[in-house]
Amino acid sequence: ERKHKLLTRFGHFLVPVLATAGVAGALVMGQPDLGTTVIIAAAAMAVIVASDAPMRYLVYLGLAAVLVIAALALSEGYRAARIEGFLDPYADSSGTGYQLIQGYYALGNGGIFGVGLGASRARWFYLPNAHTDFIFAIIGEETGLIGGLTVMGLFVVLALDGWVVASRAPDRFGRMVAAGITGWLSIQALVNIGGVLGVVPITGIALPFVSFGSTALVVSMAAIGVLVNIAQSGVQRSR
Repeated sequence: ERKHKLLTRFGHFLVPVLATAGVAGALVMGQPDLGTTVIIAAAAMAVIVASDAPMRYLVYLGLAAVLVIAALALSEGYRAARIEGFLDPYADSSGTGYQLIQGYYALGNGGIFGVGLGASRARWFYLPNAHTDFIFAIIGEETGLIGGLTVMGLFVVLALDGWVVASRAPDRFGRMVAAGITGWLSIQALVNIGGVLGVVPITGIALPFVSFGSTALVVSMAAIGVLVNIAQSGVQRSR
């Protein structure tokens, strides 16, 4: 609470952000992994919003983050190729646009009700990385529009409930942690599903709780556990 009063000073606002999200993002970019860097930036922005920092600082930092991410996206040839494939996948249907087009075919093949669980053809023959960053296309093929909308709806519920938990947290720290977890999982799901649907460029990040990967699943479930703990603390305090 004492430190919160210092957030009106730009130096006290900027240094913690650079020391945490900035360093983490720089280390991840050393891999390089722009998709995860975007998620880190989004989670940091959610924490900053929850901290009640002056809105003008949030705008400055957001604009700076957009410019840095745009520069990084265009700094490497393969990233620029991904953007070209996103803008016009059919211009290179056998190259940069292949994965996105095959994802479209899988979603279209699913129709309204899907071809049935385990009956996907795209994951066996056509769609690269069907078990990781393009798992949503397989969900759409096997369970149809109904299944796809259900998964999207569950993530919307998670996002809304997470922000409710943050707003009812017993203290400022709990609110910031809840906002960070909610922003991380929600934005990661949005970027993954948006990439499959062609709304945003493909980043290669996984769909939380769904994509293959035991470590990612354990970390995501642990984050939900923290969120539930904050929610229980808020309920106990209200009593």
